[in-house]
Amino acid sequence: MELPLWTLAQEMHRDSLKKQLYQEKNPQQRVNLLIHILDLSGSDKDDFDVATQLYKEAKAIDDKFAIATSLGSITIGWMQSPTQKDSLFCLLKEADSLLKNSPEDGIATYYGMVYQARVLSLTERAHRMEICNQILDELNQDKEKENAFQQAKRLFLTGSIYYLLMSLTENTENEGSVPYLEEAWQLAQTFPPSARKNFSANIYILLSNLYSNLNENQKLIKLSNAYLDMLDEYFAQDVIQKRRPYFYKDNLYLLCYQQLMVNHKLIGKEKAREYYHRFYNFMKNGKGDILQRDNLYFYSFSYSYFMNQGEYEQALACSDSLIYLIEKNKISNIKYVTHYKNRAEALIALGRYKDACNAYERTMHIADSLQRKEQLKTIGELQVSDEMDKLKLSKARLSARNHTIALISAITLLCLLIGFALYLYLNLKRTQKLHNELLQQREKALKSEKQKNAFINSICHEVRTPLNSISGFTALIVEDMETNGYKNEYNEIIQESCDHLTNLLDDMLEVAYLENLNTDLPTDLVDINKLCKQEMEAIQKKYPQKEVVYKLYLSPQLSPICTHAKYFSLLIRHLLNNARKFTQTGEIQLKAEPDQKNKKINITITDTGCGIPKDKQEYVFERFTKLDTFTPGNGLGLYLCRLISIKLHATLYIDAHYMQGTRIVFCWANCPF
Repeated sequence: MELPLWTLAQEMHRDSLKKQLYQEKNPQQRVNLLIHILDLSGSDKDDFDVATQLYKEAKAIDDKFAIATSLGSITIGWMQSPTQKDSLFCLLKEADSLLKNSPEDGIATYYGMVYQARVLSLTERAHRMEICNQILDELNQDKEKENAFQQAKRLFLTGSIYYLLMSLTENTENEGSVPYLEEAWQLAQTFPPSARKNFSANIYILLSNLYSNLNENQKLIKLSNAYLDMLDEYFAQDVIQKRRPYFYKDNLYLLCYQQLMVNHKLIGKEKAREYYHRFYNFMKNGKGDILQRDNLYFYSFSYSYFMNQGEYEQALACSDSLIYLIEKNKISNIKYVTHYKNRAEALIALGRYKDACNAYERTMHIADSLQRKEQLKTIGELQVSDEMDKLKLSKARLSARNHTIALISAITLLCLLIGFALYLYLNLKRTQKLHNELLQQREKALKSEKQKNAFINSICHEVRTPLNSISGFTALIVEDMETNGYKNEYNEIIQESCDHLTNLLDDMLEVAYLENLNTDLPTDLVDINKLCKQEMEAIQKKYPQKEVVYKLYLSPQLSPICTHAKYFSLLIRHLLNNARKFTQTGEIQLKAEPDQKNKKINITITDTGCGIPKDKQEYVFERFTKLDTFTPGNGLGLYLCRLISIKLHATLYIDAHYMQGTRIVFCWANCPF
């Protein structure tokens, strides 16, 4: 495919700049080269990559002009993919903060507006109302906090939405959009040059169309003159001429001139001719690589202007010049058929019907030729593609064969390695397992030995003490001495020692029974209030202490529940007895109450004794553990209580938050009330 002269020149120039960029190390010079490459890219597919690289390098050196320059191509690139919306808005938000209070301030807001305007224009007619309302709601939510740029964005999008909504009703006047767009235009004129130029261009397109539809000729002329003056002022800036010498600005002017030239019925033929001459002088100034492109635009717009003016000879001359330019330079990507058809229409307007027929025949010939050329091109591409596919298939088969051989060899080797590794792994696991079992058995043996020794020492002490008491006081009673007055006291001591010995043996039997019990305890309906009261009265009677107050709090809401009466009583008895042993003064409290919200029953035994250190609060529930070796006891009481709570499907623990002594909590969960 042959490239047009200006495209070929741009390609060569851009390639030269890319080579310079590859060799350039200075950050600022690299940014300048990237701007030139981007301006020469036109609509090239690598625009986005160049713009992205420009943004990163410009941000690194805080070149705000270059950052703003990159945003247009990045926005256009991400517009093509709706999934990139979040990425685009995240980048625009970052750019907005980077450009704040600079001559490029507002550019990021402008491109956010462009994105939303594109969403509106591409929305299907059936969903347009919904999307319009959604964007209006978003704009009005932040209305109170918006700056001037955001206000212009809101006004433009609101005007656009009214324009689109009116188009749904096929109303061409759209007067409701005008106030918003006029206010946006006035506001944009106060912006810095870059933001002013960008905002004004979008507002002009919509507002000039509205003025044209509403026959507001004076407003259209005034708006267009202001727009052209603004463009002249912007491109006359030193920074634009120095930093963007390759920027193609003519499209911005052509947009305005075309609007004015085709509206001769509105602004009058003389005014339209005046703007045509301005357009002619503007296009005549085109130089260098863009001259050919400007000539194409000139002849195309001139044809439209003269046809609208009824000057068909001039229109035909422009059409002939345009066709000559296209054929001479073999310009691609041009609608040949359209221009030949336009020539035929000009001939018809002149009454030259025979020439018009010849022109139409030429048009058909060109269309067929282009179609045939396209078909031949497609056939050629398909043939080349077919040959390439055959070569690829042959290569793929050979490669597949080699890969198959290599794969089989690799699989065989891998299987051998896996087998050997598995053998080593199993041996290692077996060795580790045996080693761990030996360590566990050793630890169990040591622990059992320690527990056995502790148990023997405890039992020897616990049995020896009551036996000594029984033996000694029995001897005193038997002796015929002056001890008759102490017989009752001795008898009580003997009885207490016998009870202690009996309780020790009972606890040991209960522990042995519960540890070997593999089933649940049999249960029946039990009034736990009654059992708690009985145990409290029993301990008060058996161990009266003047300095200790026993308190009982029972909830009348506690109904009978299914449990084992004997072991529940035994648990309460041991917990009360444990509290009694370590409380010399103060109070011992037994409290039973339901927690209907969590479906639990909480029974607490609270004392004001010496308390249990936090780091020992789980330790005391182990077998044969005693924190105070001088306090009577066998170290089985709390362990037995924990066993009973497990068999009753409850929990038993020490309240770590209670600091005035000890509070033990027995909790039944999932209890029906």
